[in-house]
Amino acid sequence: MNRKETDDCIRSMASGDQASLGLLYDALYQPVFLLCASMVGQALLAEDITQDVFLTVYQYADRYQPGTNPRAWVFGIAKNLCRYHLRRERYRFHGDCTEEQELPAFDPDCLGEIVVAEALSTLSPQEYRVTVLHVYGGLKLREIGEIFHIPYGTVLWQFSQSKKKLRRYYAAAEKRGTDDE
Repeated sequence: MNRKETDDCIRSMASGDQASLGLLYDALYQPVFLLCASMVGQALLAEDITQDVFLTVYQYADRYQPGTNPRAWVFGIAKNLCRYHLRRERYRFHGDCTEEQELPAFDPDCLGEIVVAEALSTLSPQEYRVTVLHVYGGLKLREIGEIFHIPYGTVLWQFSQSKKKLRRYYAAAEKRGTDDE
């Protein structure tokens, strides 16, 4: 969905069109979820926050200023809701868990995902966000800069640094693999 279509969706929501919410949700769910997951670090919480983001967008669509960057507006809401949940979580009491929790069974099909997650864990939090939003979320580096209010050159540099770190990680992993044989 391009900028104009996103803009039109939000303006339609302001007049009560629920179908536009579905269109916006389908177009932006994955990048919004990835942003939330990169900020809160928990998939279930990120999913809940993502749902809240779209409800908030629908609720406050009349406050959107047409002609501005609609995706940045949606991601700004996501970022603010993530910060709110993180602040709230910091002050919540976490008692000791006395029940034993069962570990999930190992799934060999997810081994590739584990390797990628391990590689991504070598990145700084900002490099991780930029990389995940660009590669998996399909956002342009310029849009990521607008979301986080950082210059395009900085985002470009962070993405470049993360690519270098990931190349080094995979080269070292490949070397370890050949040494084992």
